[in-house]
Amino acid sequence: MTARKRRTGPPRCHNCKAPVAFFRSPFTGNVRAFNPRPVDMRTQQVEAAYPVWNLRAYKLADLIDDLIAARRCSHAEATEEAHDLPWHTLHACPQPTADVSGGER
Repeated sequence: MTARKRRTGPPRCHNCKAPVAFFRSPFTGNVRAFNPRPVDMRTQQVEAAYPVWNLRAYKLADLIDDLIAARRCSHAEATEEAHDLPWHTLHACPQPTADVSGGER
């Protein structure tokens, strides 16, 4: 039996080989690839960013409800804590550049 090479370093996308982070999806609960670097939502306006708590990405309203239940805090405190969490965007592979020349066979 041959030994397998152990993976080192961050996980990578299967298609574009970019580093990714895996979190549970805010929609289905399945594991999805997210960009590993968090987005600062206080300075950047990104439409498809999700707060991450306990290795799971959440829709903001669902996260606030879970924080209220887990911490027994007010809605305002849960909202503030949700905005302080790291926000990540879903990973999208860059579009490959099409070879317009057609090439020869």
